[in-house]
Amino acid sequence: GSWCFLATIITTAPLAPDSPLTNRCGSCRACIEACPTHAITEEQTMDARRCISYHSIENRDEIPEDIADKMGDCLFGCDICQSVCPWNQNKKCEDAASPTHPEFAALDPAMLTTLSDEDFHRLFDGTPVTRAKAKGIRRNASLFLRNHIIPPDDS
Repeated sequence: GSWCFLATIITTAPLAPDSPLTNRCGSCRACIEACPTHAITEEQTMDARRCISYHSIENRDEIPEDIADKMGDCLFGCDICQSVCPWNQNKKCEDAASPTHPEFAALDPAMLTTLSDEDFHRLFDGTPVTRAKAKGIRRNASLFLRNHIIPPDDS
């Protein structure tokens, strides 16, 4: 599967490159069809300009409206494509520092919209969530709340 954390090792040791991975997707289109922003193309490439994970973690500016409208429950990252991949079935990232950890999922989005930088660091230091910065989490939580407002029943 493709559930993994990316990392870099800096070394002067001579290393032989791995063989390129073969395309094991075949005719599967699960990730292409599941991606709410169409960030995965028909050619099975990723357009980061449309990726919810990119925008909710790395983007330091405003999120484009067409992406923000499709963020759903995503406060940090997305992983819909990972979840639907047949190669990833029965495999999950269980790291306690992961934003999918139950403690992160239990946080109140309304509270996160006003989270101070100090409280952000108290809650998230040592976790991947710090990549988004406090400002990014506040922005994402505001979009979450905006996207989950239920219009009043006029009946």
